[in-house]
Amino acid sequence: MGNYLFIIYSFITFIYKFSEAIFLTLQEFASNVMWLISFDYSKQADNIDSLRDLVELFFPYLLFILLLKLFQFSINKARKRKAGIIILASFIQMFLPDPYAERTIKVVQVQKERKASKESENSLKKSEDKNAE
Repeated sequence: MGNYLFIIYSFITFIYKFSEAIFLTLQEFASNVMWLISFDYSKQADNIDSLRDLVELFFPYLLFILLLKLFQFSINKARKRKAGIIILASFIQMFLPDPYAERTIKVVQVQKERKASKESENSLKKSEDKNAE
């Protein structure tokens, strides 16, 4: 219960700390939208600067949303077994580093050792069987 209270408290604190900045940003955005709708170009330079500031402010969020949409699009195409997206994913997989490379190498080495030990056991059993006959 204490963890939930801490999360709720931190969320309320976050909203309280940034509420004024968010309010001012939304107010400026609303005034820019009203300026675009009214076609009043007397304050064009000021509004363009503030629009540029808004784009710079929201650019990381827009980029994140675009990446999510790109991933969603590629997953939908991969589920439909489209060749183009599967080839693209394989190229991406080739150039991205494998985070489990060391673990994979160890697993392959252990499998090779087990296979070699089984083969040596089998060859020993065969040689013992031939000697017993």
